[in-house]
Amino acid sequence: MPAPSRPGTATDPVVAQPIVPDKSIDCIGLFCPIPILKTREAMKSLAVAQILEMLSDDPGSDPDMKSWAQRTGNELVEISRNEAVYRFLVRKVRKDQLLPDQNSSSLRAVTGRRLRNN
Repeated sequence: MPAPSRPGTATDPVVAQPIVPDKSIDCIGLFCPIPILKTREAMKSLAVAQILEMLSDDPGSDPDMKSWAQRTGNELVEISRNEAVYRFLVRKVRKDQLLPDQNSSSLRAVTGRRLRNN
């Protein structure tokens, strides 16, 4: 007969702890591109490694958030759905991240000048 396991041993089941966001924004009732724009603004106030929760009922927010996270380098930690409401948890990855609209063509449109590659 095997010996009973003690707490903290390798045979204990792993219990997942729910992720508690550092900030939450409610984008329910808003449609593309507003949830992404509000997410981008909210991420500016977070420190590296902090997590933002964004709630949205826009069906387009699922592919939009996946694309936005990939473009910005932020980590999409979790996507869940409760009926029509999506819940996204996004971890800020680095302080110096560029926003999706900060590529050279967008900057040229704003400044009217071509950027040099030095």
